[in-house]
Amino acid sequence: MMFEVICSTFMRARVIWVLSLLVLCTWSGIPSTLEEAPEPSHVPVNQEQPWSQSHRPIWQSGWSPQLWQPQPTGMLWEVDFSPSGELIAAVDITTQLLTVWNSTDGRVIFHAPNTKSLVDVVWLDNQHVLVADSGSRWYTFEVYDEGGLWPMNTTTSRTGLWTAELTGNYDGSLWGLDITPDRSRLVFCGAIDDPNIGGEVVMAEAQFFIDGSSPNSAHVYTNNWGADCAISSNGTFTAALNRVYDSVSGMYHDTVTGWVMEGQSLGQTWTRNVAGSAAMAWAIDFSPLGNTYTIAYNRPNEGVVADYFHDNGAINWYSPLPQNVSAVRWVPDGSGVAVGLHNPGRLLIMDYAGGILSDYGWHGTVWNNKPYTSDVTAIAIDDTGTKFATVGKDGAVEIHVSGTNLQLEIYRRFSPDYLREIELHPNDPFVAFAESNGVTTLRDYRNGGIVRQCFHPDFDQPVMDYPFAKSVVLRDQLMVSGYSDGTIVACGEDGKQLWVWSIDQYHPDLESFGRIDMHPMENLLALSWVENSSSTGRIGKVSILDIDQMAEVVGWSYPTEHWAMEFSPDGAWLASSAQDGSIRLWSTGDPDPALWSDDGIQYNHSNYTGVISWHGEINALMSVGWDSQAIIWDVDSSQQILNFQFSNQGFGAGLLGGSFIVTASGDATDSSDGKLEFFDGLNMTQLGEWPLPGIPRGFTFDHSGGIIVANHTDSWWVLIPDTDGDGVIDESDVFPNNPLQWSDFDGDGYGDNNAPGAGGDGCPETWGTSSIDRGGCPDSDGDEWSDPDDDWPVCVLGMGYGDAWPSNPNQWCDTDGDSFGDAYYFQTDINTGLRTNESGDAFPEDVAQWQDQDGDGIGDNYSFSVDTSGYRTNQVGDAFPTNPLQFRDTDGDGWGDIYSWIEDMSGLRIEEGDAFPLDSLAWSDLDGDGCPTASDTGLSIDNHPEDPMRCDEALHFDLPAQLNIDAIGSENIWTISVDWKSTIESTESISIYGLSWNSSESVDSLLLNIEPPGAIPWWTENEFDNSPLNAIFDRSRSTNHDRLMLRLIGTSSDGQKLEYWANFTYYQETEPDTQSEPTCVEGETRPTGDGCNDCICVVGLSGSEWACTEKACSPSVDASSSEGLSMAAWSGIVIGFLAIVVLGLVLIRRKGGNEDSKVYSSGATQHPPCPTCGDPAQETINNGNKWTWCPSCRQWLNYIGKAD
Repeated sequence: MMFEVICSTFMRARVIWVLSLLVLCTWSGIPSTLEEAPEPSHVPVNQEQPWSQSHRPIWQSGWSPQLWQPQPTGMLWEVDFSPSGELIAAVDITTQLLTVWNSTDGRVIFHAPNTKSLVDVVWLDNQHVLVADSGSRWYTFEVYDEGGLWPMNTTTSRTGLWTAELTGNYDGSLWGLDITPDRSRLVFCGAIDDPNIGGEVVMAEAQFFIDGSSPNSAHVYTNNWGADCAISSNGTFTAALNRVYDSVSGMYHDTVTGWVMEGQSLGQTWTRNVAGSAAMAWAIDFSPLGNTYTIAYNRPNEGVVADYFHDNGAINWYSPLPQNVSAVRWVPDGSGVAVGLHNPGRLLIMDYAGGILSDYGWHGTVWNNKPYTSDVTAIAIDDTGTKFATVGKDGAVEIHVSGTNLQLEIYRRFSPDYLREIELHPNDPFVAFAESNGVTTLRDYRNGGIVRQCFHPDFDQPVMDYPFAKSVVLRDQLMVSGYSDGTIVACGEDGKQLWVWSIDQYHPDLESFGRIDMHPMENLLALSWVENSSSTGRIGKVSILDIDQMAEVVGWSYPTEHWAMEFSPDGAWLASSAQDGSIRLWSTGDPDPALWSDDGIQYNHSNYTGVISWHGEINALMSVGWDSQAIIWDVDSSQQILNFQFSNQGFGAGLLGGSFIVTASGDATDSSDGKLEFFDGLNMTQLGEWPLPGIPRGFTFDHSGGIIVANHTDSWWVLIPDTDGDGVIDESDVFPNNPLQWSDFDGDGYGDNNAPGAGGDGCPETWGTSSIDRGGCPDSDGDEWSDPDDDWPVCVLGMGYGDAWPSNPNQWCDTDGDSFGDAYYFQTDINTGLRTNESGDAFPEDVAQWQDQDGDGIGDNYSFSVDTSGYRTNQVGDAFPTNPLQFRDTDGDGWGDIYSWIEDMSGLRIEEGDAFPLDSLAWSDLDGDGCPTASDTGLSIDNHPEDPMRCDEALHFDLPAQLNIDAIGSENIWTISVDWKSTIESTESISIYGLSWNSSESVDSLLLNIEPPGAIPWWTENEFDNSPLNAIFDRSRSTNHDRLMLRLIGTSSDGQKLEYWANFTYYQETEPDTQSEPTCVEGETRPTGDGCNDCICVVGLSGSEWACTEKACSPSVDASSSEGLSMAAWSGIVIGFLAIVVLGLVLIRRKGGNEDSKVYSSGATQHPPCPTCGDPAQETINNGNKWTWCPSCRQWLNYIGKAD
């Protein structure tokens, strides 16, 4: 990220500041350092990944592909045998495809499309094949033959990159790949996409590509890239070709370099010219002895195979050829060399000294019914040296087997590029394929394997045009093939030729061959061909060959070509279609063909028609033409039965049963795609279609009502009528509409397929009605759960599935093993909503729970632990089993932890649960301010529980209104009265503490008697209803006690305290003193002279009097009786005081009642501290007078004035 500093043009500073800012701004505009390119990886790339077939055919329109044998359709570029020789793999560079065949029966074992062209292939062992694409990537697949009807659908694979020593740090293009004879090490070579690097050679362990183990690799970058490389038998040396272009001559003069493994590098040992100028090398291989290497290269007018000594590069032998060469391979025993040739594509066999022995193969293509030769692109020889395989640009694989002296014989030919027709054996499950380039193949349609192949008599001979098979007929063990050159060959069950008939031997003006068919009852063969002579011109010929006599016995000539030939199933008729679309019939029911007659043209199509097909049971003929028209003809009545249109050009047709019709059509212009179309002949509605790649050149019904169809490139399918798509023909399917079932041995209605999810019969040999745990097994109580047996244990603790209560139709499983069945039943109380009559397990997977009265999903069995904080932990079950809204109580206060509320009309909460789940004394919060009314966790106490704006603020508190305390002493009793008009709402208690004492004593030591909490109150009131109170109580008075001190303490619910003090003196009645008290002025003060009393002049009942108050007197000093006032005086004072208090309260209430009380409280006016102890002084009232009082020293301090 870049950070910018904004530079202001309005800055005013010294020059140095400006320069500094300019530097800063300049710095800020510099982009941050670019991130360095990531370090190239030094770890070889090797990833394991699953593989699945993504191009397989699927069920469509009621037909399932029971068998699928796809073939490559492009140019095959490389080929290799597995070590055992059982499998053979080839890569198609055009369609980007890897195909693996069984080398014996030709079944396709593996068929893997790729996103990029594949250019090379090697087997690492018998189950792992490696392919490389045209770039940098390699793939390894695990391949094995399970005898299936399809190529493998899934397998495991690995992939990685070969360039930059297997790390893939460079892109590249692979050209060569080779593996040691023991399959232990291999070498890659090719071009590198970097202007500073020409190519690269990489060697590695083969096991790395199988399981990802250490590759033990070595590599080198080269100046040039080459077309091929070879590795020595010990895996430590490689020879790589180098493509060298001469810009002056405009030609290539390639070289070869030897590289030896030196640790993780390859060291160059030599570089040598392949030849002089104009040499383009394509292939290299080491001789089995390792002392020579052999190169196949091309010059402008020839191909050359040369063998060089490894040590000095001298030529061991040199063999020029008239054709270009593409591949070279040594026979494993060193007896010879196999070479791939171009145009024509042949396999050349040379002896160990370069002498030419022979050449083999018919690689070629067919275009517009004309054969053309093709090139051989690669060669493979199995490890025993008995099988030689070639692949070519025609997409075909040819396998020859070696005899004595390296004489080869054709063994198998796969993947032809052209197919003309197929023929079903009348009785056996075999189908014959008329394939291109001199071969017809008989396959078993039950498994797809080759039964035998019949080759043209001239196969492997160097003929100009390779004849291709156009027609084939099967009778018993006989397979008769007709080839494009007019040769008719019959092969027996061993594939050997029984007889050959060549039309051109008897009709030298043969121009093109048509078709053949054999009479179903007689050894008579119908032939069609075209003759073109100078005398007659071009004419169509039909003749009958008597196989027993090997002679033509009858024939006909026509002005137009006749192609397809089909005898009716009973042999009574022969039908043929002509180039002009006409359909002709011959009567052929007589055993003597000389008596057969031409019944003429029956009807016509408007265009070429190459397909005619007979109904299997009646004399009805069906034809389809390139006019997209299908016609069904009743031969007996010579009338048309049906005529309807289908898609594209017709290549096949069939009638099955009474009304099922199939047409096989495709686009003949490019052969890209085709389809089968299904029709109901009764109402002529199309039932569906089945698309397939390529045009359907071969079509027939098999013996079970299935369809065999093959496209023009020899890929083929067996389709079965399968309504449900389960792969079982409907006729044999007990469940034709269930794709997962098809048989039912015990007849209980449950299919025998027990695959997961198939819903099959758990007891396929025992009738039963169970359906839940397994289908079709005994069920004693009829609850659809099967009875347990030795192989099906009871459904307890997940150990089985059988009915744990086989006699109880309401229970079957006990998942948690608590002896309560998993099926749960209950009734609901309409009044309480609680569940009653519970049975079964409300919690089938919880061994500790089974009931749930309130239905809240929490079991009623409640337990918990208590932690060190007193909280409940590990709570299990429902703490409130009858309250569906609660189930936990962490603080144990009886209120559930789930707190919710709604507001009432006053804004207060109507609560459910505990607002304070971690405080055992708190649960309610009516006003929602977060403060409880009590707490044991130190939360702020809510002094205003209905006021959301206030929490622990002090309550409005005062002493009772019109409070009055009085006391009168008698002989040994103090009679005390207290009264008030009302108390404030926050009042919690009113207590009176008293001290009766003798004035001659020191009061300091006695004050603890009125100090809570140690002191015991004389009187307490705790219940208040805001009504007036008047109480009188007595306390004992010692005879010598003449003083009484009363302390009233009012306490609020939030802990506030207010006090009221009163002092009283007891006087014994004496004779009045005749000396009158000096007069004084009210409010005047004077000291008493004893050092401990002050006196103030007050107005009493008797007039002005001196009133003296205690002030820190020494206990040794006697108090004079003059220090006190008479009871009458005190009564007057009290009455006056009360009047003043009442007046004050009235005034306060008029002012709103908000002023603080003048009695002592925590909010009293501040006064000077106590001069004795320094503690704060407090203001109080005594006998209607205001004083300051030190609560610490327990002494009066200063007189303030009269109480208001």
